[in-house]
Amino acid sequence: MDSGAPTGVGTDDRRPKRQRTSGSEHALVSCFDEPDKMVEVNLRLVESFECRLASLLKHTEPEISDAGKRFWRSGMTRSMLLTMLNSMTYGELVLSNGVSIGEALVAFDYEGLCVNNPKKTSRRVEHPRMGVAFSKLEEPVSDTVRNLCEQVASAIVSWPRLRFIMESYLPENADSHVTCTPSRAWLMFADRPKSVDVDGQMFIISLVCKWPRWFSEGLVALGIIHYRMSQVDPDFGRCRDENSFRALCAEVESDPLGCFYCTRMDSPKHCMRKDITKGEKFANEIKQSILQFSHESEPGAKPSMQVQYARAIVTFVENSMNTMFNCSKVFSCLCSDDSGSSMEHIALKRALEARGVTVVRWMDERDANVRPVVFPPNWRDSSNTSCYGPSVLLSFDSPRYNTTS
Repeated sequence: MDSGAPTGVGTDDRRPKRQRTSGSEHALVSCFDEPDKMVEVNLRLVESFECRLASLLKHTEPEISDAGKRFWRSGMTRSMLLTMLNSMTYGELVLSNGVSIGEALVAFDYEGLCVNNPKKTSRRVEHPRMGVAFSKLEEPVSDTVRNLCEQVASAIVSWPRLRFIMESYLPENADSHVTCTPSRAWLMFADRPKSVDVDGQMFIISLVCKWPRWFSEGLVALGIIHYRMSQVDPDFGRCRDENSFRALCAEVESDPLGCFYCTRMDSPKHCMRKDITKGEKFANEIKQSILQFSHESEPGAKPSMQVQYARAIVTFVENSMNTMFNCSKVFSCLCSDDSGSSMEHIALKRALEARGVTVVRWMDERDANVRPVVFPPNWRDSSNTSCYGPSVLLSFDSPRYNTTS
């Protein structure tokens, strides 16, 4: 046999496979999202943790790149692989950009990499240290604030009721009782309203019976979206099942205004009469489905698909309220500097300026002579007297809708 034949399966090469394939203490590993940016992996490091990646590098043959380099495929994103390697190196969980702590723990579990388990005999990774210097967020807080301000600014300039209030000086419009002029208006960022304080199925029934404003208006807004989707797909409008619920949720979650999607549907009824009427019909259907089943069904009876759909809708609206950014806290003037400025105020100012709106001044204490319009609109009380939060005077010089972030 030709002595120059390559070694492999069926040959009598008794060297360790890692030595035959790599020839060094390091190996090149590719990631599926950035296959051209290979990562150099220390073989001794990954073997000391007895993880899946170490087994992959030891027991599988490498592939050959176009440049003639041997490499292995990790099956991870590059950020996740770097998270794993950095965590192994430093002995504690270190997150790379774009990786959440939940995603890292799931990936580590799949890799067989132990996180803070005293029973593990091999090396383990400790939980990340606590404190503001060791953030567990997927993105820097400055990016989160900037994205929030972009959504808030877009919601403000696309808010039908605000436009109507500022045009209340026109003869055909009624007095709005809000402190504004045709070009300026005071806006208050309301604190989060309270939900009902019960658990289980009684929570849904209690919420439907009490019918608080934040809930009813949120449900009507969801009904308007449902109606508009039904105009495109009539079959969707008739369905009350899991697929139609997921489709409705996906439509809401993809809205450019994010959690402030309700703002676009907040309008005097005469301006959006048909849409609001359809939204109210949807809300009443959800209410009646839940109450009727509660009053007429036998104990332990299985709810119909329509009742399950109604319960899911109620839970979705309540969760939306609880997961919304609390702008009252974010834009609080109590954390401003001597000039009344903060990172959050500056970010909102820039987002509004990009849409032709100017921040005139902020006010944190209530003034009996100032009656601001409340944002988010479905968080307002019927009289606006129980709403608290920082207020800002805005000048709408040349407002325009801008989706750029």
